[in-house]
Amino acid sequence: MFFSRYRNRQPASGTKKNQNEPIDPSLDQLFSYIKQEFSESPDFVIRTFSAGNNNETRFGIIYLECLVDEKVIDEWVIKSLTLASGLLPKEFDDEALSFDMVKNRALSIGKIAILETKEKIIKSIISGNAVLVGAGWKKAISCSTASEKSRPISEPTAQSVIRGPLDSFTESIKVNLSLIRRRIRSPHLKVKSLDLGHFTHTKIFVLHIEGIANPKIVKDVLKRLKEIDIDSVLESGYIESFLEEKTFTPFPTVLTLGRPDDICGNLMDGRVAILVDNTPFALVVPSSFRHLFMASEDYYQRYDIASFLRLVRFVSFFVSLVLPSLYVALITHHPQMLPTSLLINLSAQRENVPIPTLFEAIIMELMFEVIREAGIRAPRVLSTAITIVGAIVLGQTAVSAGLVTPAMVIVVAITGLASFVNPSYELAITARLIRFVMMILAATFGLLGITLGLVVMISHMNSLSSFGVPYLEPFSPLNLKAWGDTFIRLPLWMIRKRPADLHPLKKNMIAKYRLRNGRPSKEEDGSG
Repeated sequence: MFFSRYRNRQPASGTKKNQNEPIDPSLDQLFSYIKQEFSESPDFVIRTFSAGNNNETRFGIIYLECLVDEKVIDEWVIKSLTLASGLLPKEFDDEALSFDMVKNRALSIGKIAILETKEKIIKSIISGNAVLVGAGWKKAISCSTASEKSRPISEPTAQSVIRGPLDSFTESIKVNLSLIRRRIRSPHLKVKSLDLGHFTHTKIFVLHIEGIANPKIVKDVLKRLKEIDIDSVLESGYIESFLEEKTFTPFPTVLTLGRPDDICGNLMDGRVAILVDNTPFALVVPSSFRHLFMASEDYYQRYDIASFLRLVRFVSFFVSLVLPSLYVALITHHPQMLPTSLLINLSAQRENVPIPTLFEAIIMELMFEVIREAGIRAPRVLSTAITIVGAIVLGQTAVSAGLVTPAMVIVVAITGLASFVNPSYELAITARLIRFVMMILAATFGLLGITLGLVVMISHMNSLSSFGVPYLEPFSPLNLKAWGDTFIRLPLWMIRKRPADLHPLKKNMIAKYRLRNGRPSKEEDGSG
């Protein structure tokens, strides 16, 4: 079984019961148990040595070679113990005192943790830590020696901007957290840590700003994450479906972002961010439909430019959704609505085309999807050539062969370009899926079918919510005050309050700013 929604399964064997047992003071028995757990692993290392006045006290360091930084182990663990055993030999001879002495005086490494069960030892080892054990100890010491090898911070490829920061998340969750900490330098930024996956033990951080985020939303997010019982979490998409209130919907109700400045902006609004180890994409909840049209660049540019670009995104989404179906409806059911000259030209183009308009549109859309996927999946050196060959050669050849009309090629090209405008890749996929349904409705019922499809789609969207936030806010329920940051973006000094649908504890974003003849008052600009 790949996963179970809730943590209510019983252990299949006695392994977990044995792991919960306390640590055996006998090093030989402890080593035997741990070797059995990591049997035949070439990267598994147990290094033993003796210390004390007579070199009779035995110690052992256990780690996985591929996960740790061995220089840290040699310099800050083994060397520290060796020097301490020479300076304090009598303390090492007493097994009852050696644990406290090693923990408090011998280790010079920065971060340690005390382990009391075999299960915690195993988890610490597979997390990249080195575990120090000693003869007669009923506890173990976990030393933070994980190797932080990750690709360097680079410019975002999925969410590129003209103006704004050019750093993006990496596969290291600690690096991602540091990028957020650099922007929000406040102790009110709270981070909750979880481990998910029976086999992967993937580290997950849940972030929110105390005093702004609604505690009910934070509590609900943590509750849903803790209820997930899954074998592995390899990417943030593994847990995304567990955070959705309605799974069977084409519309994304959890926002996926790869830019730290985007995450910080959402945290400041009162949302909750979820970082997952080994993935450069973070999740943000709650999310709404209008939220998918917002880009971080909107708040770095002038409000008039940002408003224009946001209107372009809304129009482009509508075009990518209904343009092919509108063409099919006009050609099939409502040719009288077209100007006479245009109708004559379109009729002349279709004179030698052997297939109906609906199948012509579906074939062209599928061809465009194939070209799009080929450009994404192919090696980078070939993606440009594939796109050019597919878009120009195949399109021109299809028109010359009389399989499709030039007008249909134009419609599909405009639709494809419009789908790339939206900053949310998930919403663009949604439009691509619904587009085929709309074309079938248009071919069957004409403009009435398109209207019916839009009504059903909006009704479905109105039934969605994300952690109690209506998906269509501020349209339903109507909230005119929030429209200043929806279709358009007003000047930042006019957006004084955080989104009301999030019910933030601190509603005001701008506490003191008043205009006098178009300029800040003297008391507030520091000149008074």
